[in-house]
Amino acid sequence: MLTGEDIRRILQVRGDGVPVVSLYAQSPANPHNEREMHSRVDSLLSEIRPIATDESVGREARLSIRSDIEHILDHMTRHEWRPGSMAIFSCSGRQIFEEVDLPDPVRDRIVLDTTPWTRPMLAVLAQYHRMCMVTVDYGEATVWELYQDELRELHQHRDQKLRKQSPSSTRHDELRDKAAEYSKKHLREAAESVGRLFDTEAFDLLAVGGRPHEIPHFLDVLPNDLRQRVIATFTVDPDEPAPAQIRERGIEILEKHAADEQRQRVAELFDTLGSGGRATLGLESCLWACAAVAIDRLLVEYQAEAPGVVCDFDGWMGLGGTECPVCGRPVRAAADIVDEMVESVIDGGGSVTQVKVETDLRGHLAGATLHFPLPPEP
Repeated sequence: MLTGEDIRRILQVRGDGVPVVSLYAQSPANPHNEREMHSRVDSLLSEIRPIATDESVGREARLSIRSDIEHILDHMTRHEWRPGSMAIFSCSGRQIFEEVDLPDPVRDRIVLDTTPWTRPMLAVLAQYHRMCMVTVDYGEATVWELYQDELRELHQHRDQKLRKQSPSSTRHDELRDKAAEYSKKHLREAAESVGRLFDTEAFDLLAVGGRPHEIPHFLDVLPNDLRQRVIATFTVDPDEPAPAQIRERGIEILEKHAADEQRQRVAELFDTLGSGGRATLGLESCLWACAAVAIDRLLVEYQAEAPGVVCDFDGWMGLGGTECPVCGRPVRAAADIVDEMVESVIDGGGSVTQVKVETDLRGHLAGATLHFPLPPEP
């Protein structure tokens, strides 16, 4: 699982005069078909092999690229493929090798530059929220991370004074007041721990769980900025195994949040269209907006596909034809023009939302908010 620290480390990679290899490879349909996977990766590496022997390139850079190729091929023989894709960032001259498993498929590609090419990775990961989950109980608070359906425990805060006495033992007024004071102090310290983790782990969302009477007390001591990140509260059953039920509750919360977010973005798109703002609707119009590099956010129906054509010279895309209406050159047939459009929007710095729920977008395939009004189509 990729953590916030991993992302920051990759983003900070610099070759300092030596090129960085960024390679993306989609997982094979059959995870046991290693030959097909190795063939695709070897084909990608063939694009940079000539540079490794080009005398016009500095010696340090050539040696680094040769080692990168060897390391990547060696890694292929040991990698356990999971559904989605893999990204590798390698700079042997600076002893850098980072591998990231991505949950969604991306197009095979290789890029050689002074810094890692991370845009496809970040576009995929932007679809997945990293959620902090806090469970509070009498004298105990545990902080969890839920990301890409994987749960891990980050921190546990215990107040030994509270743990030694049960709530039922504090019947005397003085004991009860002291226990309440300890409990409030314990929850404040737990909230401070959550705040520190938000600073270091790059969480997007927060959910709080526990016994129903404990949750409001914890919410009361949360700083305002963290309280605004809380998207749900949930009850923890003390008779169920904690990690299993917390993961299950968390996945339910994230699925509901993602569905609500998709509906909201589609509603905003149609509001912008209704007011005559910078937006467009329909696959053909979005293809022209993509060619004009005008798309800010692209919304596409989940698993939408359509054949089309692409001009590799100027980036024009359409649903059919034999030559580009912009430059007149022959166009390339694309089995899935929606995928081509998504990749192009990501390359241009735009964002993409896959809409899985039922919304007004259904039947249109795609819609987009724009940076500027579209110029007339050629």
